Parts: sequence; C-alpha cells; structure tokens
Amino acid sequence: MILSFMSDAERKSVAPSRRATRTALTTALIGGLVFAPTMLGTGAVTAVAALPGAVSAPVGLADQKPPSKLTVTSKQAGGTITLSILVEAVGSTVPAGGVITVMEGGDWLGDVAIVAGRGSKVLPKLPQGEHTLMLNYTGDANTPAAQTWYTLVVTADTSTHVKASSRVKASFTRLSKHRVKAKVTVTTAAKLTGWIEIRDGSKLVAKRTIKSLAGAGTTSTSVKLTTKKLKKGKRKLTIRYLGSPTVKAASKTYTVRVR
Repeated sequence: MILSFMSDAERKSVAPSRRATRTALTTALIGGLVFAPTMLGTGAVTAVAALPGAVSAPVGLADQKPPSKLTVTSKQAGGTITLSILVEAVGSTVPAGGVITVMEGGDWLGDVAIVAGRGSKVLPKLPQGEHTLMLNYTGDANTPAAQTWYTLVVTADTSTHVKASSRVKASFTRLSKHRVKAKVTVTTAAKLTGWIEIRDGSKLVAKRTIKSLAGAGTTSTSVKLTTKKLKKGKRKLTIRYLGSPTVKAASKTYTVRVR
C-alpha cells in the first residue's frame, strides 16, 4: 500500500477551490439547472443542460399583459367637437370600463367615462388649427392601462342655422276671481321646445314651459295656463311663444272680457 501525504500548505490551497465548486453545484441544482463544474481557477462553473420543466424566463414576465388598444375618432358639427373612443383589451372578451383623461399639453380637457368599452366626450371650444391630444386610460380589473396620442384639426364653423317658423293660437275660459284660463297651441315644422307666456299689456300674467317633442315635420302642442288676477273689463292679452335655438318666436293678441 502506497500512502501519499499532502503538506498543510497544499491542503490549504486545494480546499477553497473544492468548496467553491461544491457551493456552485448545489446552487445550480436548487435553481433547476445541472452544471458541469469546471475549474477555472476562481471557483466559477459552466452551465451545460437544464432539467425538464425548468423555468428559464425571469419571474413575473409571463404574467404581464400587453397594453389595451385605444381607437379614437372625432366629429365636428358647427363649433362642437365630439371625441368617440373604443377601448379593447388584447386577448380579453370582457368589455372595458374605467376612465380616460384627455390632455393637450398641460391643459386638462376632461375625463371620458368608458362603459362596455366605449365612451364619448364633447370637448371645450378649441381654436382653429391642429391640436395634439394625449389620452391616458388608467385601466380596470380586467383591462390593462394604455396611452395614445390623437391629432385633431379644428376647422372654421361655416354652418348656418335657419330657424323654422311657428304660429300660436289660443282659446279662453273665464274663471272666478278675475282670472282667465287659456289653452295655447304652438305649431311649427321642427322639434318644439321653449316657453309660452301671456301678457296683459306689458305685465306678465302667466308663463309655462313646453315639453320637448321628438321628430320633425309639422309638430304642434297645447299648453294650459291660468292668469293672475286681472282688472275687470276688456283686456288685451298677448300670447307669446318665445322661440328656441331652432324655432322662431311667435305671438298673437286677443281681446278678452274679464268679469
């Protein structure tokens, strides 16, 4: 039997190198990799294979979702500009919700509520020319956040507003205590809104609003009003429809005897 001995100096020089190799190999096995321990003089090791099922991507990247897709359109009608926004979550079938903030430079132009993936916003009046808008979507529980820019060109308001004509007529019923009840009918060829009033000379003695009627074409509605207390005798009562942004005003005067 041949025995070999190492001096204390030799054992001290070899031991650190072996310990470094064992430590590196143990760490590699825990991480799911098999390493071939190659002595490089500094205790380094070289990876040669991965165990089946080992994860090589950094933790968390697989859970990241791409940002949502924002589709922006605009419509200018006269001096009014409306933004319409569609929010789509990439790879999701759940309709988006949440809020989009609209900015131009450092100016806040408003927030857009997103319901079932869609939202719209009437913008504040903007000067003519090109505007670069930044839209920031904060996302929701199912939809990732996103940000986009939209170039908006504001043109001059060339629209002309032609109001429809209107006419009024009334019938009266005398009441006690010197009051008069009037049934006033307004007829026009547009959507009808606004106010009706009755004046005794210059004095306002009755006033009532007209409820909106949908649609166009010859449209009429009747409103009943009761005057304040009037002086006895013949009174000249003027029925006035005050008009609206789309309908001209109209008036007619009647002579009524108050008892």
